[in-house]
Amino acid sequence: MTPAVKASGGNITLKTTFQDPGKDLLKAAETGSVDGVMKVLGQNVSVNHKDPTTGETSLHLAVRFNHVAVVDLLLSKGADPYAEDVNGSAPRDISFKASNLDPRIPELFQSYASASSFFSAIERDDYQEVRRLLSMNVKPTFKQNGFNALHIAAARGSR
Repeated sequence: MTPAVKASGGNITLKTTFQDPGKDLLKAAETGSVDGVMKVLGQNVSVNHKDPTTGETSLHLAVRFNHVAVVDLLLSKGADPYAEDVNGSAPRDISFKASNLDPRIPELFQSYASASSFFSAIERDDYQEVRRLLSMNVKPTFKQNGFNALHIAAARGSR
């Protein structure tokens, strides 16, 4: 424990400088700070910002450090589950291969993939696929870019 952390009673508070919002986003994801991620994303930084050395995104780090709430937040903000680091590893793949992760993490990837398919089916007016996905318990209240399935269907004039 560093002297600064010891002096604060062991509490760690993420301090964002916004001088390098990409670096701040990576740090917030690594430490599991949902508030930090939200603050940094409000500074117009890409949710898919990559570490220039490792190629890791904030989603890679949130998965690796087992931060379920941050993984959920990043996926809801459009983080790319297939973004590869310099070793060719993608966050989604890591979540299904790692044995020490919270089981909710791979479930989140599966849920968001299904939700993405759900929105795609709505946009194509593919009612059979929408029904199939609903039968798989895809939540129609899931939001993509701030809109849920009902918003998109209403905007498209779907029945």
